[in-house]
Amino acid sequence: RAEAQILFARLQSVIQRAATSQDPAIPQMFQSLLSQAIDRARLAQTLNPGDPQNWSTLALVYEAVIPYVGGAGQFSIDAYDAASKFDPLNPELFFDSGRIRVGIGDLVFIRASNASGEARQTLLRERDALLAAAQEKFEEALRLKPDYAPAHFLLAQVFDRRGDLNSAIRAAENTKILAFSDVGVAFQLGFLYYKADRLANAAQEFERAVSLSENYSNARYFLGLIYDRQGRRQDAISQFEKILLLNQGHAEVEKILANLRAG
Repeated sequence: RAEAQILFARLQSVIQRAATSQDPAIPQMFQSLLSQAIDRARLAQTLNPGDPQNWSTLALVYEAVIPYVGGAGQFSIDAYDAASKFDPLNPELFFDSGRIRVGIGDLVFIRASNASGEARQTLLRERDALLAAAQEKFEEALRLKPDYAPAHFLLAQVFDRRGDLNSAIRAAENTKILAFSDVGVAFQLGFLYYKADRLANAAQEFERAVSLSENYSNARYFLGLIYDRQGRRQDAISQFEKILLLNQGHAEVEKILANLRAG
C-alpha cells in the first residue's frame, strides 16, 4: 500500500506536468506509473481484502485518471463502496463514494451536452442514476455524522443538479451553520438564493463572501447584478469597477460598466 501511495504521488506529478509540458516522454511515464500503482494497490487489497485502507488507496489511484482512462470511474466507485463495507461506521468513506459519483456525473453531463436524440437521453439517465446514488451516500454519511459539513455542501450540489432547488438551499443553509467562515459556502448559498429569485438573501450571502475574501470577483459579479435589479445603480457600478481592477481588460465587465453608466 505504501508503494502504491508513493507511485500515486508520482503519477499526480506527471499529470500536472502534462498540463504545461510538451515532453514526449510524459505519456509513457503516465502509463508506467499508472500500471505500477494499480498493481501495488491491487496486491495490497488481495493480501488483505478486509482492510478498508487498501480499498481506498486503490480507489484514489483510479480516481486520479478518470478523465483519461475509460472505465476508471466505475473501478473507483467499486473500490470506495468496498471500503465502506469493511468500515461501515466511517462517514468519510460514504462521502468519498458519493463525491466520486458527482464528479463522474459531471463528466457524463458534458458528454450528454454534445449528444442528441436517444444517446443524449441515455446519458442523462446515467447521470441522474449517479446523482441519486451520490445522494444516498451523502445522507448515509450524515446519518453517521450529522455535523459533517462537506457532506452537506455536496448534498446541496446534488439537489441543485437534480433540479430540487428548495432542498439544495436547505442543505446549503445547514452547511453555513457548520462552516460559517467558508467563503465557498457563502458563495454557493448566495448563488442558490439568486436562482430562487430571493435577491435580498442572495445579496447578504455574496456580501458575506466578499467580506471573507475581498478579491472574490465572482461574488462581486452577482452582487453587481443584484444591486442593478434593486435599482442601486451606483452600487452596481462600484462592484464592477472593483472586478475590472482585479481582471484588467475583461471585455464583458467593460461592456457591463458602459451599459450601467449609460443607464
